[in-house]
Amino acid sequence: PELAEKDDEGKVSLKVRLYKYNKSSTVRILGLQDGGAGHLPKFIGNYKEETDKFEAPGLENPFIILFDNDSGGDPVCNAVRNARPDKKMDRTAPFTHVTKNLYAVPTPLIASQKSSKIEDFFDTATFGTVLGGKTFIPENKFDEKKHYGKHIFADGVVAKHAKTINFSGFKPLLTNICTVIKEHSQKLVLAATTAQE
Repeated sequence: PELAEKDDEGKVSLKVRLYKYNKSSTVRILGLQDGGAGHLPKFIGNYKEETDKFEAPGLENPFIILFDNDSGGDPVCNAVRNARPDKKMDRTAPFTHVTKNLYAVPTPLIASQKSSKIEDFFDTATFGTVLGGKTFIPENKFDEKKHYGKHIFADGVVAKHAKTINFSGFKPLLTNICTVIKEHSQKLVLAATTAQE
């Protein structure tokens, strides 16, 4: 219920806003480009200073950076550590509070694995989708004659077949995001109570 709600006719609407880099002018303003790990460190490093310039409301909602908990996420973790040198960055924790309303959420580790990525939470049927005689491969380098990559998987498989995909594997990740939302809300209540005293 923290993430979505149904109306009386059963239509689902999200209660969160997602960063859609390919259709948004936010790309230019935030400098996040494709939202990948390569652009996030600078964003994290500048977040506190940039938000200090504004008095307008907006920090009442958490800003969540979701990142793959593998070697590709190392730059994000380093940026979080630099933004809060007094505290540890624990990649096994559900989330890390960075500053103000900014939180870093790594993809959860599955079973005894030491790394994870967003694609790990899809079921095998979704992974096995063949497009144009090609199969999906989550690596960045692959034979394009035999396989297709993450962007085609996201647009040509996940977005296109979202109504029939089994997303139950995402429950641990969604639970962690809900935990951030609840914790941030509690911080706001505590801050308001403290301010009244």
